[in-house]
Amino acid sequence: MADGINLRLGRRDMNVFRTIDRAGERPVVHVAGRHLAALCPSCAHPSVDTNGTGWRDVIDVVRTLVITLSVCVRRFVCSNEACGQRTFDERFEGIGRGGASERALGFFADLARGRATAAVARDLGVPDHYLRLAVGRARARATAPKRRRLGRRLAIDECALRKPFVFATVFSDPERGVVVDVAPGRDGAAIWAFAGLYSRSERAGVQVVSMDCHNPYRHMVRLVFPHALIVADAFHVHRRFLDALTEVRKAAAHRIARHHGRNAWRLAKAARYALLRAREALEADSSERGARQRAAVADVCALDDQLAVAYELKEAFRTAMAFGRAGDVATFCAALDLFDALCRGSKITPFKIAAGLLRRWRTEIVNYARPAAPPTPGPKPSTTSSRTRNAKPTATAPGKGSAPRSSGASEKSSTPKPARLSRYAHSHEAREPTGSNPNSRRPRFQTSEHQFQIYTLFEGTSEIQRLVISRAISGVHIR
Repeated sequence: MADGINLRLGRRDMNVFRTIDRAGERPVVHVAGRHLAALCPSCAHPSVDTNGTGWRDVIDVVRTLVITLSVCVRRFVCSNEACGQRTFDERFEGIGRGGASERALGFFADLARGRATAAVARDLGVPDHYLRLAVGRARARATAPKRRRLGRRLAIDECALRKPFVFATVFSDPERGVVVDVAPGRDGAAIWAFAGLYSRSERAGVQVVSMDCHNPYRHMVRLVFPHALIVADAFHVHRRFLDALTEVRKAAAHRIARHHGRNAWRLAKAARYALLRAREALEADSSERGARQRAAVADVCALDDQLAVAYELKEAFRTAMAFGRAGDVATFCAALDLFDALCRGSKITPFKIAAGLLRRWRTEIVNYARPAAPPTPGPKPSTTSSRTRNAKPTATAPGKGSAPRSSGASEKSSTPKPARLSRYAHSHEAREPTGSNPNSRRPRFQTSEHQFQIYTLFEGTSEIQRLVISRAISGVHIR
């Protein structure tokens, strides 16, 4: 029976060596530390020398069974002579100074929801003060003020969970280098549900939002982050032109095979990685691989003029983006205009299509060179009474009253606040966050819905949510 209890304990830092299970009493499991060494809590130095042992009883839960862990605690001597703490007790994960483990307190708090703590304690056979402690901790966590979770910068990107059907939207903080949240889908509903988790003041603190060139993302970010500077991600923009160069290379391989022999297409394939490298990096590479790639680029560009022009266009775009990284807005705009004219004049279809992206996302791409502006303060709450707010405005003669306000000035922002949706809302639940009333005072989201497409999530969304949440929390690739 000891082996069976040991498997169900789920603890890697303890060994079970005896179990006492008497009828009508709580099972007692005698455990001891598994590791030979322990870290000093003061200096974090490992120690192996012990100075005696002691016993301690702790209430724990194995699934739904309440047990008593009789822990053999060793007393270690710190081997670091400079440490001020000479001895320390062995510590275990999830077991503090109290008489119940963190796992047991969480289990007690779940059982005590809506029930009297004395009745739950009597049913479980544990003292009442453990139930009161568990409920108090749960209430303190629920009512504690939430720490600011959004930074000054927010990055929005999509990831494929299973191509080409299952996608998710990833929200990350570039400054901290952490993932903030993950939502299923790659439409505006994912951003709308994510914004509903934060207050208007938190969203007003976001200064820069970088994203892929995806129209639903841009339209929804304008609604929920009205004060943020939208920046097109340079990586995705550059990848568009690299994909265009790849299309030209594949078409050039057929032309080279048709004019220079059946096996000549291998020259274009051999240069597929060298064409994507930056010219400065390729010329600075003094290795044998660099010399071989330079020769491959020179040979394939000499065989096909259109591929040579496409390669020069790719390098011209890299030069234009260098002005953007330097922060020179005027030169960056001039370089983009020149590059757009070169793409249209080249008559290369993939580059003409990619150049259309520069025109549609001109403002967001130029923002790549602009510094982030400080966030605009939100509207101050009105202190006037309801009678003053509801009073109809009366016309006054010039000079005898206050000047009439322009139609553009407004006390309140016209941007609707996202509804408090669930953490991962479905598309049909996020289609009418302002209500189904057609005469709503703020129908901006409903009237502008035709500007982007909300994809309906198919069956199995709950399974995808559990998969995404499990991967985000555990960091393990769960299938």
